[in-house]
Amino acid sequence: MSAKSPLYKKLCQLKSLETAWRVVQQNGLQSQSPDTYDEVVEFGKNSKAELRRLQKELLDRKFRFRPSRGIAAKKKGKTKKRPIVSSPVRERVVQRAILDRLQKHPAIKRGLRAGFNYGGLNDLGVPAAVGHAYQVAQSHKFFIRTDIKSFFDKVPRARAIAPILDAVKHDQDFSMLFTEAVTTELENLAALPPEDQRLFPLGETGLPQGSALSPLVCNLYLADFDREFNSRGIVCIRYIDDFILFARDEKSGRATFTKALKMLADLGLEAYDPRDGSKKAEEGAVAKGFEFLGCKVFGKQVIPNSASRSRLLKKIRDVFSESLKLSVKPREALRRELTYTHALVRVSNIVRGWGNTYFFCNDERIFTQLDVEIDREVLDFQGRWDHRTKSLGARDRRLSLGVRVLEDRKREQSVLTTPPRKIQRKKGSPVSLLPT
Repeated sequence: MSAKSPLYKKLCQLKSLETAWRVVQQNGLQSQSPDTYDEVVEFGKNSKAELRRLQKELLDRKFRFRPSRGIAAKKKGKTKKRPIVSSPVRERVVQRAILDRLQKHPAIKRGLRAGFNYGGLNDLGVPAAVGHAYQVAQSHKFFIRTDIKSFFDKVPRARAIAPILDAVKHDQDFSMLFTEAVTTELENLAALPPEDQRLFPLGETGLPQGSALSPLVCNLYLADFDREFNSRGIVCIRYIDDFILFARDEKSGRATFTKALKMLADLGLEAYDPRDGSKKAEEGAVAKGFEFLGCKVFGKQVIPNSASRSRLLKKIRDVFSESLKLSVKPREALRRELTYTHALVRVSNIVRGWGNTYFFCNDERIFTQLDVEIDREVLDFQGRWDHRTKSLGARDRRLSLGVRVLEDRKREQSVLTTPPRKIQRKKGSPVSLLPT
């Protein structure tokens, strides 16, 4: 390996790949996609050998990114689809290892900390972003909150990755690997409808949604934007494509927002304008409250907003509804992990995850009220499940609960019909009568 490839050398270390794998594994096991979950579980069965094999391919310069799977995800209640690019596990491990190296690079690290961006950084997140907005709101009177339109889809890829390539220009191996990592190639492109094919960043524009590297590239691309709009009494807090501007008064706030829109246009991007009536943008007096990243900030109170609370309850109802549909098909419910027990565990995890996301909110009444509503949903599920399964036999009802039966055990070749094999043993060692 060339002495001029220090980043690539560090990336190839087994320790780097193991660290990346742990993050990929954690994310995969929490994924809502059954395919992603299964791939991660399968990789994890022999992860040490897989990572050593991956390391050897990288060291021998034989590693190549395999095509990803394109998923045109449609949110319930919405017509617009979101182009998700799902890479194989090995590819995700390498992408994550690249990300870890880039985040530690001094020049890139400075760019990522240019202003107040809280998204896509290991030590920051939604609580820190909302907490900062809460603090700034105590001294600023006017705000404008908005969302950059189709952020990942509209980013000019060559311009966006240029600062990163410049920072690592002395490491050719790493530069080539990074460039390949942010280039999208789909294995199922031909199978997608033409209207879905156009959603994916296969040309000069856009970055793959679902890649660990895309937030970093976009954050660095907006470094100058973050610097510009955190001066002269203006505070801009950004979380990937969501940002909120705070100003001392309405006049300076609107003037600053107009400049922000101009700068985004120069970058090939645009944001929603609250003056156009967009539901994705908001402006007004801080004293009347504002919403940011799923939270409502009003005076000294910070609570999950109504949309976030509604989504929580809907997720719970959806899990229970799917489980009830399969309650009279116990083996299918078991296969899809939607038995009575599975449903309760899933809901418990949803509640725990949601609660952890909004742990910093300070109005306990909201959480108490939500717990009462969740109590109702659980009791309703229990009653409806009892009603639907009362006609099942004891065995099927047990399966529907989520408790397996021995008659479904894996039937391998019986030891009684297995041909005897020659037994070799040392003198004095015990002999097993069953094949191993």
